[in-house]
Amino acid sequence: MPAANFQALIASVAAAASEQSAQWNSADKNASITLSNSDRDATGGSLVSVRSILGRSSGKYYFEITMLTGSASHVVGFANGSFALSTYPGNGASSAGHTSGGNFVNTWTKAQAGPFTLAATDAVGFAIDLTAGKAWVAKNNTWQLTGDPAAGTNEWVSGITGTVYPAAAPSSNSSRIHTKTAELTYSPPSGFSQW
Repeated sequence: MPAANFQALIASVAAAASEQSAQWNSADKNASITLSNSDRDATGGSLVSVRSILGRSSGKYYFEITMLTGSASHVVGFANGSFALSTYPGNGASSAGHTSGGNFVNTWTKAQAGPFTLAATDAVGFAIDLTAGKAWVAKNNTWQLTGDPAAGTNEWVSGITGTVYPAAAPSSNSSRIHTKTAELTYSPPSGFSQW
């Protein structure tokens, strides 16, 4: 192997090793939600929530939440650290969430509205530009609501401030969080890093 290729391989391995897995936070969830699979899967809990262990306050990041089972009343999205876990993302202050057939934003601005359906195994991607305060949502790598995070246009949410965390209200279903490069189903949009 040429030296340049070997150095690139070493750099790639080192970068992957340094990534943090932002699994669900067992100390930051509603009591009726159960975690499994090394805290990557959240199950049950009606319309109450769980946050991830890793929040971000600046930069451009991407994460996914896969709906492992069902879709009805299953809400996935993001929220700040003071969002009440007794409700779902988008219903409590400083949060945004998407469910099959609807989307919700509270405190921040819903720049665009327009539902899309979700089903079991769908990967819902979130690209968040925390410096610009904007976020986009994708279903199975198709950016919804005419959004283009790489270009910074047609965002779903604007006005985002503070530190935000991936969040979910799995209802009677299960959600799996994906943040590391090796866990993601799809690549982050150009200019965004894995969460």
